[in-house]
Formats: sequence, structure tokens, C-alpha cells
Amino acid sequence: MAQVVLMSGTPLGVAENLQEAERVAMLMLDLEPTEVFIVGEAFGEGDVVTAVVREDPQAAMLTRAITEDGSSSFDGRVLKLSQHAPSRWLDGLPASFGRLYGDLQELRLVGLPLLESLPRSLARVSGLVVLQVERTAVRALPPLGGLLELRQLLVRQNKLTHLARLASSITALDASQNHLRTMENLDFLPKLKSLQLQENQLREVLGSHRGAALELKDFDAAGNPLREAFVRTPGLEKLSLSRTSAQAAEQMLRGLCSESLLSLSLAACSLRSLPKETWPALGALEFLDLTSNELKRLPAAACGPRLRHLLLASNMLDSLPRELGAAKNLRVLDVSNNLYLDTLPRSLGKLPFLETVLIQGCYIKRLPARCARLSVGCGGKKAALLWRD
Repeated sequence: MAQVVLMSGTPLGVAENLQEAERVAMLMLDLEPTEVFIVGEAFGEGDVVTAVVREDPQAAMLTRAITEDGSSSFDGRVLKLSQHAPSRWLDGLPASFGRLYGDLQELRLVGLPLLESLPRSLARVSGLVVLQVERTAVRALPPLGGLLELRQLLVRQNKLTHLARLASSITALDASQNHLRTMENLDFLPKLKSLQLQENQLREVLGSHRGAALELKDFDAAGNPLREAFVRTPGLEKLSLSRTSAQAAEQMLRGLCSESLLSLSLAACSLRSLPKETWPALGALEFLDLTSNELKRLPAAACGPRLRHLLLASNMLDSLPRELGAAKNLRVLDVSNNLYLDTLPRSLGKLPFLETVLIQGCYIKRLPARCARLSVGCGGKKAALLWRD
């Protein structure tokens, strides 16, 4: 058994071999494997080997970034690194980060193009509440399941291809503009209220096929090549599946059971029809965007009494339902570029709060009665109508 000591002579323990000596040094000095090496090969009785702590250039660079970058800061609880030099040239965080900054509550790394990974020791920052990693080259996150205080995970505009199991305490997750292909672990995020996944490569988003429903309030998966989407969340208030697919949009609509939904965006989903059974449960809807689809009809039940903005531009509509007059709070109606639309329902003139109607690119032949407030400009055969009070 050899004695393991520091270069200063401070004893750390005893070991029978090289590997055990490294473990002793790591344990006693609270170091990572890459931070220590052993000098000496004799492990007999009375032998002495020396544990040498490596100089970590990334730790030195991080210290320099904090002290010299005027836009970066560290106050013991919050560490912010921005895109300005020398932070901009930071290509990694030290392996000992979790030990050096163990009391952090917020870590914000924004605009660091050379940063490709985060150290595994980040999992040791047990009090971390906010983790923001944006506009970097990071491809994967270290295990974060043990960070039980983590509330906000903001990781947009990176190169992430997947998300491992995350802390169940997270309430806001923004992973937009990455390279994610699947998102199947939503059931492990029971407290999640805001989920931003737009502009990824997702083909499916699944959650709560079984078990308790999610607490999501805001869900945005726009701009993904989705083929399957099912998220059971009765308290949902805002949903966007724009620029996905008709299959995913219809599946989500049929499974939608949120009577509190205020905003629904399904633009550019190649929709040819809308499931009629969905709309009675969406009576609280205030914003509906169905722009750039292939719709020929708008379900009458979609014209709810709380609707304020109805966007139907660039479809194949040839008429609007007379039940549009039931949308007493309607402020904005956009039916522009519906080439087959030549009339507006009479009930439109009875809406007391209507401020803007856009019909450019339509062949409107007659305006509803009581529409004296409308100013009409026509170019050729196409009417360009902008109605503003």
C-alpha cells in the first residue's frame, strides 16, 4: 500500500494501484478524472506517489472571460457569458465547472459559436433554476435529471439532435431552431407549462397517451415535418402547428380537449377540411389562423362569440358561413387571395367591433348592407378592400 500525497506533501490516503490512487485523489480533492494524474509507479509498503492537479486552460479562459468581458458578469448566483470577446472564443467550460460554480442559480450562455459541449459536472449545480444556452454549437446536453430546482431550460438556436431525460421540475422549455428528431419524453415533465419546439426536424411529438394529462399552457411546434402529434393537455391556451402537416394538425385537433384555448395557428398545413366535432369545445377561442391551406369551407362552429382575429387568406373558399355574425367580438377578418370568394355574408355588417377586413385578391361583387364604413379600392377585376374605423 503506497501513500498518496500532494506535491506539497499533504497526505490524501493510501492506494494499492494507479487507478485506486487516482480515485483517492479525485475524492479527497473533489476533482474530475481529467483534472488529476499520478506520478509514481511503486505501490509497495512505504512507497509514496504524488497526485498532481492539472492546470485547466478552460478554467483560466472562463475566468478571463468573466473579468475582461464587459457584457459578461458573475455575482456568485448568476453567471452570464455573451457573444463579445473574450467570451466569444470560449470553446468549452472546465470539467470542474460544477465544483467551481456549485452555488449558481442562473447560467446564461448566449452567442458563443465555438461552444460545442457542456461538462457533465453541470449536474452537480443542484440549485440551478435557469439554464440558458442559445446560439452556440452545442449538440447534446449533459444529464439534467437531478437538477430538481431547474424551472427554465432555454436552449434555442443550437445544434441539439436529441434531449435526454430532463428534470421533472421544468416549467418552461424552449428548444426551438435545433435539429431535434423526436420528442417522446413529455410524460416525464408533469409541471411543464410552455413548450417551444418550432423549426426542428421533428416527425412526432407524443405525450400523455396514458397517465395524468400535462399542464401545458403554450405549445408551439411550427415548422416541423410532423406526421404524428398527440398531447393531452386540457388547460392549453395557445397552440401552433403552422407549417407542419394536415395529418398532424387533424390528429391534434381531434384529440384536443381544451375549453380554455385562446389562440390556434394552423397556417400552411395543407388542410382541405376541418373536423367539425372539434369546434364546440373551443368556445373560448380568440385568435384563429388558417392562412395558406386548401380549405373550401369554414365550419360554422368555428365562428365563436369570443373570436377577435380570423385569418383565412390564401385558401380556396367560395363563401363564408352566415354564422360569422355570431362572432360578436371580431376585430380583424382576412380573406385575401381566395380567388373563388365573390360575396361576404350579410351578417358581417352587424359586427360592432370589426375594424379591419382584407379582401385583396378576391372577386367581391357586392358588399353586405350596413357596411357604409367600408372604403373600397379596385384594381382591374380584383377588389382590394381595407376596412378601418
